[in-house]
Amino acid sequence: MLDQRLSTIPQHQWISKLFGFDFRVEYRLGRLNTVADALSRHHGDDLALLALSVPSFKLFNELRQELASSDDLRAHRDAVATGDHGDSWHVHGGLILHDGRVFVLGTSALLPDILYLAHTTGHERVQKALQ
Repeated sequence: MLDQRLSTIPQHQWISKLFGFDFRVEYRLGRLNTVADALSRHHGDDLALLALSVPSFKLFNELRQELASSDDLRAHRDAVATGDHGDSWHVHGGLILHDGRVFVLGTSALLPDILYLAHTTGHERVQKALQ
């Protein structure tokens, strides 16, 4: 892998992550690599199994709970749902969106958590230190 030319930033990021592991890369012919072959093939009903695993975000659930418990947010959501705030506002998945971004009140109790997550995303050293 060290002989390969890395031309994109994601390639550089992945190779730096892989340096932390002790592993060996071995080439196997396609017909001998049955595990990879099985994963690349699908038959009819197998596609339904792909929908069983989806990411869930605790923060979004907490925002929904906050919206359900706040009279002001519920009134704002209802106004958005009726179209009173224009085309840039939408209600989707129980959340209020403005220009495709989740709307959060400046007085939200979740704001410190949101700011922390926004700041630490991509900062692996901070995340590893907290684990």
